[in-house]
Amino acid sequence: DKGGAYLSEVITEMLLQSQGGVIRIFPAYPFEIGDAAFFSLRARGSFLVSAEARNGEPAYAVIRSLRGNDCRFMNVFGEKISVRDLETGERISFEEADGDIIFKTEAEHEYALENSDKPLETFEMKK
Repeated sequence: DKGGAYLSEVITEMLLQSQGGVIRIFPAYPFEIGDAAFFSLRARGSFLVSAEARNGEPAYAVIRSLRGNDCRFMNVFGEKISVRDLETGERISFEEADGDIIFKTEAEHEYALENSDKPLETFEMKK
């Protein structure tokens, strides 16, 4: 039965897209149905992406770079976007282009992309 496989693909595309080399979180998710989260979905460019949406908007994203490629991410956090290397704790500088941010990564490092007013650590983890 191919129905389950197609449904899985549709849900994945609602949560994460990476066509054209740009990582997009929750690009087609209907926020009115409630909160959502996903863990370690594979994105083009050798990245694993985890993210959560709460109260109708993306809360944060965590991106694991598998090969150290540059990362291009559609900015869903606005002017207060912040990028941190979770291995070192350092803030990472980035370029902005066409509503996206671009930053360098190191292989096997994880990066938090977040609103600087609402860092990842401020979110209570749900069970």
